[in-house]
Amino acid sequence: MLYSWLLTMVLFSTPPNIDDILPAFRDSIIQGNGSGAVEMISEHAIHAVDSVLAHDPQQIGRIVSYFGIELVLPDDGSTDAREILTDILSDPSVASMVMLMGMSSGDPISSGERTFVPVDWGFPGSRDTLFIEIVSENERWKIDDYFEAIPSGRGS
Repeated sequence: MLYSWLLTMVLFSTPPNIDDILPAFRDSIIQGNGSGAVEMISEHAIHAVDSVLAHDPQQIGRIVSYFGIELVLPDDGSTDAREILTDILSDPSVASMVMLMGMSSGDPISSGERTFVPVDWGFPGSRDTLFIEIVSENERWKIDDYFEAIPSGRGS
């Protein structure tokens, strides 16, 4: 019984293919599972957040203020991108915004050696599309970056 339960948890916690990464990410946020959502973000993206936190930590605060979140960073200047992202992605305000925006992902698109997934989002009557770049990392698809259009001419 325990083996079956553990196997089920592993199967449902790791997106098995490219089509599942963004719906799984969205579902983790809606469920308040920020740590699960952070596990779906690439190391490259985590390092980018670490860099912003090291050089301009208030920038992250300005971004999350759009969600009504007040970011409180440690006074000692130490930062941990994973911990901060977990707190942000676990916040009910983010889950509400994700549900309100009605995000839905399309089929993956290859552009050279890069892979993007279109994400339709917005309010009824005012929708837009973002392109989320995903990368294979340790045999799992992870979210790496996002763009208003598929970038051209940029190397991997």
